[in-house]
Amino acid sequence: DAYEREGPPPDTRAMDEAAASELARRLDALRRTPRRPVAVDKLFRGWMEHPRREQVRELFPLLKGAERRAALRREVGRVRVRSPGGHVVDLATKVRDCEVLTPLESQRIMDVLVDLRHAWKTRDADAGYDDINWRHAVAEIGQILDIAVQNGLSPMVTEDAVLASMFSDAAKLKGNFLTHHIDGAVAAALVLPRFLDVEREGGRARVVAICQAILEHQVGPPRFMAQMVRMGIEEQARLTGCALDGLD
Repeated sequence: DAYEREGPPPDTRAMDEAAASELARRLDALRRTPRRPVAVDKLFRGWMEHPRREQVRELFPLLKGAERRAALRREVGRVRVRSPGGHVVDLATKVRDCEVLTPLESQRIMDVLVDLRHAWKTRDADAGYDDINWRHAVAEIGQILDIAVQNGLSPMVTEDAVLASMFSDAAKLKGNFLTHHIDGAVAAALVLPRFLDVEREGGRARVVAICQAILEHQVGPPRFMAQMVRMGIEEQARLTGCALDGLD
């Protein structure tokens, strides 16, 4: 069955005309801001040496064996996703037939997803949200491809968006909800060099950009995440004996 997942209710502030106008103004100003160079090699090296790297590595074991990979590819390809028109199709068909992807990107998306499915299936059942993460990931792939087609995105931009989405919740466990975006970015830096040529600066730049996108996904939906962060701060303050009474 297609994975059906309703999102949070819309933020009423987005429906306010004045607020929407202000947001549009800020986005336009941001687009006009001169770009600053990115220290790709420094940032890439930081991900390669991240202090969480070894702990996260245990969550993403290498997939070995052609038979195992072929079985997982069949499983992944049969997952059903829904198109904007309401049609339900196999994920493999959706990725293969996406008009903004070349065969290279289509193949790599499925290859990475197979590796992630392997990782999710090899963890302890009590690890957390792996089944939800899996269904969430494949549903988002279909949604991102639809948006990419609607907006005429390039093959590389589309692939990078899909990869960032796939890793954003790939390391979400029961105990790291408020920091799973960090572990997801570390996971991307661990796994993606299996598929992207990071010996070239272009490959390293893509990994850095994907990791940054994974970090930034933690802010949405903003009202929900703000509440979760507040609860986390309050809990830690309570455990350390720091009173927060009276604070808004």
